[in-house]
This record gives sequence, C-alpha cells and structure tokens, in this order.
Amino acid sequence: MVNLHAQIEARAGAPVLLIDLLLLRGHILGRIADYERAADLAGQLVRDTPGDGAAWLARARTRAAFHRFTEALADLDAAERTGSDRAAVAGERAAILQATGCYSQAGNLYRSAAARQPGFATLGALAVLHAERGKLAAAECLFTQARCRYRGTYAFAAAERPSEAAPWHASAAARYAELSLRHPEAYAGHAADFRHAPDAAGGVR
Repeated sequence: MVNLHAQIEARAGAPVLLIDLLLLRGHILGRIADYERAADLAGQLVRDTPGDGAAWLARARTRAAFHRFTEALADLDAAERTGSDRAAVAGERAAILQATGCYSQAGNLYRSAAARQPGFATLGALAVLHAERGKLAAAECLFTQARCRYRGTYAFAAAERPSEAAPWHASAAARYAELSLRHPEAYAGHAADFRHAPDAAGGVR
C-alpha cells in the first residue's frame, strides 16, 4: 500500500494511469473517495481529449466501478471508434457483461482473449466466469493454468534466485498463517499453499 500511495502521488502528470491507480486503491481499501476522484478525472479527460480512445476507456472503467453499466458500454463503443486497442475494449466489455449476467457473451469474449494471449489475467477471468456458472471442474483447471502463468514473487524461484525469494516467501507464509487463524474461510487455502510450496532450499514446507 505504501508503494501504491507513492505511485499515485508520483503520477499526477499521467491521467490515465492515475485513474487506474485510484481505482485499484479504491477497490483494495473500499475508498469511495478514490472512485469519485477517478471518475472526475476521467470525465475531465474525455472533455479535454474526446478523440483519445484511452480517455473513453478510462471513463468506462470508472463508470463500471459505480455499476453504471449502460453508460460504461457506451463509453467502450466510443473508445473503439476512437482507436483504442480492441483487446482492451473487449476485456472491459466482457467484465461488464459478466457483471450483468450475460455469461454466454462474456464467455465468448474471454475465450477469444485467452486464445490470443493465454496469460494470468485472461485465464483467471475465464476461470471466475466458469466458477460463477457452477462449472467448478473447468474453473479449477483454468485457475491452475492461470497460476502457472502468474509472474509475482515466485518469479525469483523461476529465475533460480532462491536466496532473494526466501525472505518474501517466509514473510507471506507467516502472515497467511496468522490470517488463517482469524479468518479461516478466507485464508486457510492460501496458508496451505505456502505450507506445501517449495522453500528456498528446494524442499517442501
């Protein structure tokens, strides 16, 4: 969070990135003020640069955050008309369709995105969609595929730099162990992942 706060303070001159960072902090902390600030910035950005697809895409995200889905979809149409990346627009549209219960249409968009770029984000989104529809076996398979493509702190173990990974792994494992005692439904699974994950020496905890 300290890093996120610092990025928000440092990105005053990059409005689209600042909007996304505010939305992220608002989501993590439940800060409506961040959502409102992001929405104000996005609205001003569209007024200042109506020919910039990135501005419309940013405003669509802020409107979706407030569940103004019809207006968000209209902004996505404008973003596409003004040159935004089609894959980015499709991803935002899929999320809105999923949120409004249009699972079949959302699934088509997610599958298309996963076929083009089978990364953590696309596979994870498709996995969530399957889980919401009760297709748990398919969701579990997709979640596993997504995790294999995740490039978080485990990128140290993949780069064969275990000494750098060790303190981060130990810190996360300790924190998840603590949280699993207080909120077992939410964190027991994460704690178990760390207990059975390879440690810095190549063994298993």
